[in-house]
Amino acid sequence: MEKLGFNLNLAPVLDIKRFEDRHAIGDRAFSRDKEEVFENGLTYFKQLEKFQILPVVKHFPGHGATTKDSHFGIPMIKGKQKELLEKEDEYPFQKMIQQGVNAILVGHLKIEGQTGGYPATMSKKFVVKQIRKKYHYTGILITDDMRMSAVRRRYGKKEAVKKAFHAGYDMIIIKGIEHDTVIQEIVDKVQGNPILEARVNRSVNRIVKAKEKIQIKDIEITFPEDLLENTNEKIREIRKKVGIEKE
Repeated sequence: MEKLGFNLNLAPVLDIKRFEDRHAIGDRAFSRDKEEVFENGLTYFKQLEKFQILPVVKHFPGHGATTKDSHFGIPMIKGKQKELLEKEDEYPFQKMIQQGVNAILVGHLKIEGQTGGYPATMSKKFVVKQIRKKYHYTGILITDDMRMSAVRRRYGKKEAVKKAFHAGYDMIIIKGIEHDTVIQEIVDKVQGNPILEARVNRSVNRIVKAKEKIQIKDIEITFPEDLLENTNEKIREIRKKVGIEKE
């Protein structure tokens, strides 16, 4: 991946597998056992860092606690699901934070008593209490894609991005942003506002610190035309070897 110019990967997945492969997480989950999820995730994490690629663990605090697919609807986690989430699903993330993970992606999940009526990706209450304070986490926070249909239909992508910014996220994923005006709207609000400028600077500092830690360099990458095809073929071979893809 580093030869292709990538310096960030939205992986490893630390969700616990509780459902069949057609579930939102499906075959991306390492295991049904929280310890195995952590151990496999840690191996993946270390290998990415070894090659100067920033790992982003996801989908905090755990998508395996719900059957609902956040691509198409906002899951509400409460009652026994919430108890399971706190006891099992958060465990791999907690352990990875202790290992010094630099970036966490948060899922579009509503959690009773924690997210204040919004998905976690738009909730300042969740960011402050359930991540920064609870786990003393000082690294990068990233939202899941703000153009996922459930978010886009209910909140509108522009409003969702604004809420995520004010919630304290350092990076916001939104497909097709190059043709959008929401970034400029946020820039206009930040300029000349010392409080918002300081807030943006904190995010920038987190990103710079993470890049320095694993020695990511901003350099132009040139590679042979067939490198991507060869890489994809190697990936298919690995998927076949581990049984994810059939011959």
